[in-house]
Amino acid sequence: MRRGMRYPTEVRERAMRMVAEHRDLYESEWAAIPSVSEKLGMKAETLRKWIRRAEVDQGSRPGVSTAEAQRIKELERETRQLRRANEILKAAGAPVVVEPRPRAPASGPACAATRSARRARRSGAPSRRSSRARWG
Repeated sequence: MRRGMRYPTEVRERAMRMVAEHRDLYESEWAAIPSVSEKLGMKAETLRKWIRRAEVDQGSRPGVSTAEAQRIKELERETRQLRRANEILKAAGAPVVVEPRPRAPASGPACAATRSARRARRSGAPSRRSSRARWG
């Protein structure tokens, strides 16, 4: 069969079942795999991989199950999309994360001028800035 051709699920299940049934007739599982694969017209390595994958999915062999591998693939795809979106937003100049600005220290001459301007506004007295703007 040509490379990349997929076998129907029934063929996979039948091949794995045949290996399990004929395992006792051979000295090892590996000896049974080529025999069964030859009868079904497939490569022995293909059948061996199916058997190993089924063992991992059942939990009898360590490894990442098919469902876990699919979930990891989905999460990696989502991560790539989010990173791409962040890059686009950064390039556009839009802030990705808005953080509060740190407060300025409350000491020094600039702070004293700001405090006096606030006091003047509270008391109702015109500020120097508004006076300059009116009279000029």
